[in-house]
Amino acid sequence: MKLANILILSAVLFLSGCIESNFILSSESRLPVWVLCSGDCSRDALEVKVTYYTGEKATIEVFSTASGKKELVRELVGVNRWHPKTLADGILEEGVIAPYPHYVIIEINGVEEVYEHRAMEPIIYVAENPDELK
Repeated sequence: MKLANILILSAVLFLSGCIESNFILSSESRLPVWVLCSGDCSRDALEVKVTYYTGEKATIEVFSTASGKKELVRELVGVNRWHPKTLADGILEEGVIAPYPHYVIIEINGVEEVYEHRAMEPIIYVAENPDELK
């Protein structure tokens, strides 16, 4: 690969961020407030994937599974940050990870929603009572 191609690829990755982690919204969790769709919007017919990128970027992808095939119906981009409750529990102190659950705020189009990581697993939940976490 030519040096110019490597530099271009590196710049694109730097500007867009690298994937840090992927999560699937639990089928037990309600849908995020940003999920607006037409057709079958029942919880059973939708799958939600949350991806964190380096640089505080987050994406939420909504897939329809109603037809038996997994089809992307919506993709949203926002920013994420630790919830103050998780910061207070010491998640960023000298590499020490606070005990679970961890809480993350994702903001899309000025609307914030809190997500809960209950364990070290690829499943995420919408926090039902985020005001009670303070």
